Amino acid sequence: MGGSSLFRKPGSRMIRDPLDTRLGDLLEKCSSRCPCIVGIPWDWSTAGRPGARHAPQRLREHLYSLNPHGLECLCDLGDTNIAPGDPGVSFRRISEASVEALRTCRGVLFLGGDHSVTRYTVPQVLRTLGGKAGLLVFDAHLDLRILSEGLSSGTYLGELVEEMKESLEVVIVGVRRHNNPGYMFERAKALGVSYMEATDLEDLSQCVEKILKKISGADWIYVSVDADSLDPSQCPGSNSPSPAGLYVREISKILEKLSEAKRFVGGDIVEHVPSLDPGEICGRSLAYIAYKILEILSRA
Repeated sequence: MGGSSLFRKPGSRMIRDPLDTRLGDLLEKCSSRCPCIVGIPWDWSTAGRPGARHAPQRLREHLYSLNPHGLECLCDLGDTNIAPGDPGVSFRRISEASVEALRTCRGVLFLGGDHSVTRYTVPQVLRTLGGKAGLLVFDAHLDLRILSEGLSSGTYLGELVEEMKESLEVVIVGVRRHNNPGYMFERAKALGVSYMEATDLEDLSQCVEKILKKISGADWIYVSVDADSLDPSQCPGSNSPSPAGLYVREISKILEKLSEAKRFVGGDIVEHVPSLDPGEICGRSLAYIAYKILEILSRA
């Protein structure tokens, strides 16, 4: 008994403030009253800087340290049981886990992983919820690459749109022209993929209006946040950092304004590489965006 004052639970916070509730303190059994988190530790599709497989746990640590203003409950289903290096098995399990999470929770936030995971979460959201999807992507890249061989997370959007074109309206925010080959802009037009360059975001109100116009026929929104959408000063630890990017506050304000007009049902955060993140700047920036998405899902 006397030893109880000498030892603390492993990993417990240094600050001894019993009234300081953190997001991690809200975790409970998953139900339809709570948004939930699912980790997808897959990055074997990356052709850039690997390591996003380690992001789900690091993002959780940053996220669960935040104070839960506006969030009353949260659940965490854990990580999808991917098979390292095996895309066939892993993508099937990601698809099945997405359906299970959607049927259990009040909206789902997936923590990737590279951007190929979106290729397997979005179709399951569509098939489970029905209607027409608005896919809002924050990304420096168009991800409409055409490969002669191999895997790349840079092909996910082209494949997704070709499969689900009749049920999907897509807009990408934060594109940097200097990091995309010319043919991709032509392919975006051919596929009906709308995009806004990072330089177009000086007036956020106009930006939101343009996004809503581009996805006017959507019944709900799924948001995908690529770490490289953020400026490297905000997020150095990404697969493919690109200068002249977005800022956390801009993405947060866009999401908040859009949530006033459209229902959000889920999203993902991808391409964060913790080992390349000095000072954990990127992880903390993305954790705040995750926090904002979860808050919006809790109100949907």
